[in-house]
Amino acid sequence: RSFFRHLPLFCFFSGKTFGNKRAKAATEKLRVSRSRHKEMGPPHTVNLCGAQWAAVAVLLAMYWRSLPLVYHFRMLWYILSGLLCPRLTSVWDSTTLHLRVWPDDCDWNGHMGNSAYNRTCDYARYHHMARLGFSRVAGANGGVFMRFKRGLTPLQSYRLETVIHGWDQKWLFLEHRFICASTGRVQAAAICKIAFVGSATTSCEGVLQKAWAAIRGFFSGGGSSRPSLMTPASALLMAGYIDVPGCAVSEAGKALLIAEQHFGKDKDGSA
Repeated sequence: RSFFRHLPLFCFFSGKTFGNKRAKAATEKLRVSRSRHKEMGPPHTVNLCGAQWAAVAVLLAMYWRSLPLVYHFRMLWYILSGLLCPRLTSVWDSTTLHLRVWPDDCDWNGHMGNSAYNRTCDYARYHHMARLGFSRVAGANGGVFMRFKRGLTPLQSYRLETVIHGWDQKWLFLEHRFICASTGRVQAAAICKIAFVGSATTSCEGVLQKAWAAIRGFFSGGGSSRPSLMTPASALLMAGYIDVPGCAVSEAGKALLIAEQHFGKDKDGSA
C-alpha cells in the first residue's frame, strides 16, 4: 500500500528530473552551436565586381534565345510581323528573313547545328504562311529533307528565303534556302511538306466556338475531335488566291515522297 500511495509523487519527481535533463541538453547544444558560429564569423556575402557583371551580361546577350519560352515568343513575333507586312501577290512569291548565327546555334564543330536549321525553318515557315494570308488554318509539318552544302560559322549573317515548291492533294511543299549575306552562296537547302489543319469557317465567331468546344472537351476528359485536313488548293482559295490548280507537284516534292517510302508504314497500314 505504501508503494501505491507514493507512486504519484515518484512519477512527478522522476518526470520533472527527466524534463530538466532534456532542457539542460538542449541548452548545451544551443550554446555549442552559437560558439561555433562565433568562431566561423559572420556569413559571407557574394559581391560581384564590374568585370563579373559584364561577363554575366555578355552570357545573357549570347544565350538569351535559349531561355524558356523565348522560342514561343519569337515564333509569335514572326507570325505577327508576317501579318503586318504586305500580303504576297502570288503564291509563287518568296519571303526572306535576315538572321545571324549566334553561339547557342552552334554545335561542338564550331558551326551552326542541325537543330538550329530546323528551328529557323519553323520561323520562316510560319512567317511565309502569315504573308500568304493563312490566318484561319495551321500548317502541320510532315517531314523535312535538308542538304548541308557549307557550314555557317558563328556570328555570320545570312538570309533565309522561303518559297512554295508545289503541292498535291494533301501536302504543300516549301523550299528553304540558307544564303550567305556576304557571298550570296547557298549554304544549305531544305524541302519540307506541310498539311493544312483547319476549317472552312470564315467568321471569327465560328472559330471561337470551335476553340471553346475543344477546351471544354480537354478539361472534361472527353478529349477533342480530330482536326480536319484541308487540301492545299482549298487553303489557297480560302486565302484569296484564284486560279489555283488542284495539284502542282514539283520534281523535288515527288523525290521527297519517293524517299519517304523507304521508311515503311504504320501498323495500321497508313503512310
